Amino acid sequence: MILRLVTLLLISLVPVVAQRGREIIVTDVSAAIYATGWELEKEIVIRPLTLQDGLGVSLGIQDGDVVDGATRDSWKADISDELSETLKVWIDGRENAFQQVGVQFILPDPNEFKPLLPEQSLSVDDFMITVTWVAPLPSLKSQIDVEWAKFPSNIEIIPIRLADTLGTRTVQVQRETGKMDAEIRLAANLRKTPVPVQVDQGRKVSILRRALMCASLLLLVVAFFLLKKGKRYVAIMVGSGATILFFVGCFPLGMRDSSEEEFDAATTVKRVLEGVYYAYQFTDREAQYDAMEQSLCGDALEASFLEAAAAMGMREREGSRVRVRSVTINTAEILEKQGEKSLVRTDWTTLGEMGHWGHFHKVKHSHRADVSLVAHNGSWKGMHFRLNERIEEK
Repeated sequence: MILRLVTLLLISLVPVVAQRGREIIVTDVSAAIYATGWELEKEIVIRPLTLQDGLGVSLGIQDGDVVDGATRDSWKADISDELSETLKVWIDGRENAFQQVGVQFILPDPNEFKPLLPEQSLSVDDFMITVTWVAPLPSLKSQIDVEWAKFPSNIEIIPIRLADTLGTRTVQVQRETGKMDAEIRLAANLRKTPVPVQVDQGRKVSILRRALMCASLLLLVVAFFLLKKGKRYVAIMVGSGATILFFVGCFPLGMRDSSEEEFDAATTVKRVLEGVYYAYQFTDREAQYDAMEQSLCGDALEASFLEAAAAMGMREREGSRVRVRSVTINTAEILEKQGEKSLVRTDWTTLGEMGHWGHFHKVKHSHRADVSLVAHNGSWKGMHFRLNERIEEK
């Protein structure tokens, strides 16, 4: 049994090991499919002259022509119309699940995503066109089928790279078939929902303790008046009840007082941030808002939701999006804590990845911010963020 497991593990690692260290060769046309926990992206990268001369899209260019940003923008509609049916992807048998993210013009550098600036004028031989579409991924075990429907003239093989959590695999699609095996491999914990930090029950225990003490004192007073009226038996019963309440109040349910509990700022902030980054994975706006609501409330919820909308808009403009995979809290200093509200100054590091050229680039950012936390519906949530610094580490 152990031997079988080891063998299966080695087999599963073969595509990853084969791709590791292999330099991506820039071809006239290529494609990629990125599988993450919640969505599937498909991308086509093609040279302008290949698009025009090979697929018949009239761009009005010749070899060596220099074009500016306005001219490139005027191409976008024709590019979208032509390439929308070129790379066909079925998710669990459904084809029409994709929405276009955007058309971008980039430098042919497979090691870094470098979009052209609007003011840049370049020869058509010196840049490439990339088009990206996105669709929700129903489950981590969804069946993916891929077909390249239209080959440019004089091109017999098109490399299509499949990138998922286990690495990147390249399949050479032949003109004769146009199809490829696109089995995705996704880690089982990709959809694990972050669990919010529950509010310390110590404060509730303190309130309960005070209530029990007051009740025991009241019963003692009642027992005293009953004793004066000669109701000795009833007075003893009431006094016994007061004594029991007194001892229960000293040690209610075996729980400690809030003064004995220490607020773990680092863990609390980490869970809140993980919840926010988790929500950013959703492409559906309603699902995204519901996920954010588990970690945020008040101003922070509204601001983060708007920030997510801006990030989605940025992906439409830049053709890429960073996916955060881990959050590390470096420091967490409590500046103020009053009951169920706390202000924490913290710095944290995120490690993520950005998909381009058929593989994921590692992206690391450091952040410093003041985070206001509040107890809401039994758990700690972020109420306000003030970002002081954000640094991208190369």
